[in-house]
Amino acid sequence: MQNKKSKTILRFALLVFFTSMLSGCTLTRVSDSSHAKEIQELNVIGLSLESARKRATEKGFVCSEYGNVNTVVTDDGEHRWLQTECSKKSAELFCPQMRFVVLNVDPNTNRVVDVGNYINQHACF
Repeated sequence: MQNKKSKTILRFALLVFFTSMLSGCTLTRVSDSSHAKEIQELNVIGLSLESARKRATEKGFVCSEYGNVNTVVTDDGEHRWLQTECSKKSAELFCPQMRFVVLNVDPNTNRVVDVGNYINQHACF
């Protein structure tokens, strides 16, 4: 009787484990703070735009070849910077999480002067 009960509990535990793995959420989603730390570790401020794109690509991001000149407001005031986005998608097949890094580049020097980040959760339910 004890052996049968143990097998039932083991089967239930395995079922719950594999069901949670199907969504991938338990392994591939990151928090805002983890994403911010990952972006900080890129250490791209001061690099040329091409070097920053290369570094982001090495860390698994896919960078846009194009950018837009936008007005960016910071603590130091308003700036006209070229903004280029790089993104990384989680491994989930259904409702993946998209993580973005925004490279803010001074158009006069072609150097990264600031970095932003955000996450698009793709909440499906």
